[in-house]
Amino acid sequence: MSKYEDAMKYQKKILYVVDRVFEKQLRCKESNEVMSLKVWVILFVLRDLYKYISELVATGRTAHDACLIYAKHLLAWEPGEQVRKNMEILLRAAMKAFPYHHSLLYETLVKAMAKTPLGQRPTAFEYIVQGLFGQRLLMASKFCATCGSCAAKKRCPKCKLCYCSVDCQKFDWPIHKSCCESIRTWNTVSDVRDTISLEDLQATIAEIDQ
Repeated sequence: MSKYEDAMKYQKKILYVVDRVFEKQLRCKESNEVMSLKVWVILFVLRDLYKYISELVATGRTAHDACLIYAKHLLAWEPGEQVRKNMEILLRAAMKAFPYHHSLLYETLVKAMAKTPLGQRPTAFEYIVQGLFGQRLLMASKFCATCGSCAAKKRCPKCKLCYCSVDCQKFDWPIHKSCCESIRTWNTVSDVRDTISLEDLQATIAEIDQ
């Protein structure tokens, strides 16, 4: 968004359109739970982003700088942590705020996430990717540690964290360099994603409901 000035100029229209697309997913004859959750996550993040940027712009920051500050806020990471907490909190909040609680997919994801304490893995991002796109994509793809792209082909030689481009790697470097050694201790070949399956998610619900 930092590259598109009109995204700030027309934020109300953008939010309105995304909101209309979201509402149509479960209010039509053939409802689409997966698409509904996909659009909801986008809408929730956009609302949070616009609110954050507006507050910074009010203090004299440019919209471009505010976008970069927001991105760095989400990427914040401390040595010893296994997840980016600000990102984790945002995605968990997005799922909890989904308005259609009768959705089976929503119920499955929220209850599964509830069993994983904040700060531990699997991350909310991993749960959401599996729930919306399937386990095959989660297992077969390498996600960029900065932007989340599933086409990450670069790796940190020490901790094996993945990136899709030099730009993403450079943007994350000020944060990454202080956490690289601690990431190395848990980011192994047999990633935590190997433990997630649809059966596990269903089993999680069964355990919670008992």
